[in-house]
Amino acid sequence: MAELPQVDTTTVYTEEQIAKHNTEEDCWIVVNGKVYDVTTFLEDHPGGIESITAVAGTDSTDDFEAVAHSKPAIEMMAKYQVGVAEAKAGSEKTTKKVEQKTGGAPFGVLLKAGLVLAVVGAYFYAQKSKIA
Repeated sequence: MAELPQVDTTTVYTEEQIAKHNTEEDCWIVVNGKVYDVTTFLEDHPGGIESITAVAGTDSTDDFEAVAHSKPAIEMMAKYQVGVAEAKAGSEKTTKKVEQKTGGAPFGVLLKAGLVLAVVGAYFYAQKSKIA
């Protein structure tokens, strides 16, 4: 097996730097703002080499999240991290990811939906009790 890249969680890479790593011989991807050198993993990827090389050198977060990756697969990614992608100020994708990680809008939406479901459930339970 080929040697793994040295794990680095602090080096910041620009979009242009990441874009240069777009071949089977030098394959980087970005998922949720983290940059991964997955060159040595290509042969072992259950989805095949092409599923990764098709998005090499780009932010592949949407493609990654569209597939149901297992928890061990997600945890395994850490050993391939070579840095972080430079955040684009005000970018919608960056803002969305920050909200998700900090309990912003998506958590609030889920909380409100749960509250609505609880109220509706209580209403129907009360109606059922009146009939009986």
